[in-house]
Amino acid sequence: MEGDLALSPDLHDALDLLIRGGALDDTVQVGRAQRDWAALSRDSAEVIHLTLPLVDWGVGDHVVYRNLGALIDRGQFLTAAPKTFYLIDEDVIVPPDAPDFRVSNYLQVVALAALLTEQADHEDHAGGRLRLIFLHKVSLALPIVYGTEALAEPIEGLKTLRELLTSSEHREQKRSILKAVLHDLLVGEKEANRFHRLLRHLKELSQTFRERYQLFVCEFDFEEVREELEEKQRDYLGRLNGAFTDLGAKLLSIPAAFYLAVTKMELLPATGSGFEAVVLNSVVTLAVITVSVYMLMLINSQQHTLTATSEEYTSLFARWRERLKFPEQQEGIDRIRAALNRRRRRVRAYLAITTASVLGTLAITLALYLVRLFRWESAIWDALRALKSGVLP
Repeated sequence: MEGDLALSPDLHDALDLLIRGGALDDTVQVGRAQRDWAALSRDSAEVIHLTLPLVDWGVGDHVVYRNLGALIDRGQFLTAAPKTFYLIDEDVIVPPDAPDFRVSNYLQVVALAALLTEQADHEDHAGGRLRLIFLHKVSLALPIVYGTEALAEPIEGLKTLRELLTSSEHREQKRSILKAVLHDLLVGEKEANRFHRLLRHLKELSQTFRERYQLFVCEFDFEEVREELEEKQRDYLGRLNGAFTDLGAKLLSIPAAFYLAVTKMELLPATGSGFEAVVLNSVVTLAVITVSVYMLMLINSQQHTLTATSEEYTSLFARWRERLKFPEQQEGIDRIRAALNRRRRRVRAYLAITTASVLGTLAITLALYLVRLFRWESAIWDALRALKSGVLP
């Protein structure tokens, strides 16, 4: 490439950079004469004839290559793109030009290589090419080697993979999951072809990595839930059992009241005043009624406690169940809730039996009081004898 250029301060600076970097000769043609570049002033406006050799060259991170293949073949730009590069055949300068399809893919592959380098256990630069080592079940080597043919297809899945790996949450766990996914995908491939296979299946690898990471997060969340769940289970079992055990000492009043009713109520005398016996029987009956009402109030209170406890753990387990996405995790919640429900029904049965005992004691006491008060003993015995004679003649 050659042509005539009118010098300006900006162009002078650019050419000076190229000449000092060795990309251009330090003598330039002005008219018919060859002049030393150092002799030209920055403010000179002379027209110079410039010849740019069609070879690959560069100054630091600013390079010119004939095409993308030549840039990649350079080796050092397989894993790190130059800061600025001009591709002659593609006629693109990056930046500021928007890269075409293959150049855009190249930039994504470079980003992928940088991302994998951060996750690798070791780096091997023997032979001038980067070789990443991932330690999982076995040592997995991944040479970062590719050509322009690998850039013909879209590079999909990099965005998702980068978002997950660059976040700070569960960094070590994500690194371990990535190595496992890479192992599963590449272990059966020849080492030289592994990076090509990775590019072809990057979308599938990204999806698999995301699914395994989500599974890990769910398991991680479930472990936190499990600890709290076990603590809550013990708490609710204690509260359910307490609904009955709190009545334990007070339940002794029921047989005591029954014993009092049976042994302390006196028969009214056949003749004379039975006032003292009526008063004693009334006091005994009133005491039994008082104890029975008190016990029924306690039982009713414990029934409300059971209901409130049931509503509380049912609501809590429903919220936990919504947080968990996997059926086996939800089944764990359901099993614990079912166990608590069974315990709650058993305690309700205990309370129902206790209620029946209280009501039975109260009924017997009232019946005995009426029998003694109205002297129905003889009539009752006559009725029982008649019933016996009729049933068993």
